Amino acid sequence: MKKQSNQHKHLGLGMLALGLIFLFTPTVNLIDPLPDFIGYFLIARSISVAGELTPYFADARERFQKLFWVSASKLAALVVMLTIYSGDINQRSIITVFAVGYAIVEAMLLLPAFSFLFEGLFYLGVRHGCDSTIERRGGLHPERLARLTLAFLVLRQLAACLPELALVPISDGEEQSLARMMLKAYPILLCFSAAVTLALGAILWVRLAAYFRRIRRDGAVERVLLALSEDKRELIFRRREKQTLRFAGILAVCAALFGMDAVIDGINLVPDFLSGLCLFSFFLAIGRRVRGYRLGAALAGVYTAVSLGAHLFSLSFFERFDILELYARGDDAVRLYRSYLTLSFVELLLSLGLSVLLALALCRLVPHVAGSVGEETSLQTRRLHRSMKREAILVALFRATSAIAWVVYLYYAQFTKTIVLDPGLMGGSISSNVPLVDGLWLVPPLLSAVELSLVLHLTGRFRTESELTYSEI
Repeated sequence: MKKQSNQHKHLGLGMLALGLIFLFTPTVNLIDPLPDFIGYFLIARSISVAGELTPYFADARERFQKLFWVSASKLAALVVMLTIYSGDINQRSIITVFAVGYAIVEAMLLLPAFSFLFEGLFYLGVRHGCDSTIERRGGLHPERLARLTLAFLVLRQLAACLPELALVPISDGEEQSLARMMLKAYPILLCFSAAVTLALGAILWVRLAAYFRRIRRDGAVERVLLALSEDKRELIFRRREKQTLRFAGILAVCAALFGMDAVIDGINLVPDFLSGLCLFSFFLAIGRRVRGYRLGAALAGVYTAVSLGAHLFSLSFFERFDILELYARGDDAVRLYRSYLTLSFVELLLSLGLSVLLALALCRLVPHVAGSVGEETSLQTRRLHRSMKREAILVALFRATSAIAWVVYLYYAQFTKTIVLDPGLMGGSISSNVPLVDGLWLVPPLLSAVELSLVLHLTGRFRTESELTYSEI
């Protein structure tokens, strides 16, 4: 039973196959149904221990970690771009540059990442006798499978940006007919690219899953990695703890950054659901180090969904109405705005609960960062713990206060007061409606800026203390 429980501990082939599902699905109209950054995260985690023991896996892990951040930034940039995109024909090039630019950057990292991944498997076969990784058997040709995977990745990147080339604006003249023809062909190109990517990706995934299943059943890879890890067990633990704590700190900073409210024409350019995604990843990253991480991840997931709904309501309102129509008490405008306000209030309640769980999680991480859990700590260490916990509570407090200020701003935005303007020499007077509380929109971003500075300081202390706690000396 013990042997069974330790199986696949050093190379997570099941997690690797699961991560590939996220990568082998098509991107439809710039929207990825299964976000790539989740796949990159799963793949990087699946080879993290193997990366400490053998060549090539470390290089693959490093590139998949970079791909995680590139893909996450792609999602954030897409949200901001679609928020400011008005649908004007002259702005179509924005979509094309976005799609092609990210496709090129991802391809530059994807191809080396998978090359190193297969090279790591082949290395185990050649140098350590793991024949299941290199042997041609049962219709599986590992080297050919590696080449097909790289070819598919190139095709996948081309399919992601090819339909967007139809949206490139063309100057006036006879070429306008070509522009109209390309615009009509856009849905066809989109469906064709998605269908080809999905079909080829499914076929390739089945072959790769069979290859991984063969390696897992053979068990030689796990035995070799287990033998290699005997002398490096403590070193691997220290490195993984440092990497995990560093990764969690970066996610906390991103959550604070995306939680800032940048309002232009009533629309928040940095939607809060991106902050929810970062917090969801944060709770998953810290895992069993903190009690209640599952509750935190679940609440962050619900918060993300509600925040996304509130953002869509805000986009719908400001696309159909102007804030002046709200001042004029138009029925449709008031009804839609109140729906948006109700959803924002639900988001506020979830944000308050999430702030409490975030404070608890950061406080419970402190002993893991500064000193080993369970050991008798000195007076200086206890003082350090108290200082970092106070700072963690302040982070959560400013996050909650910023969320309250945002809902208060949304509530008072629907009320106005009438002022009398004196035109001067022309005589007479005119009246105008202005917000009841002017400048209230500045309060949430200021509070968020304080939260961000506190998070940066706290995560900096986390990084410094973890380097000392888990030093490899």
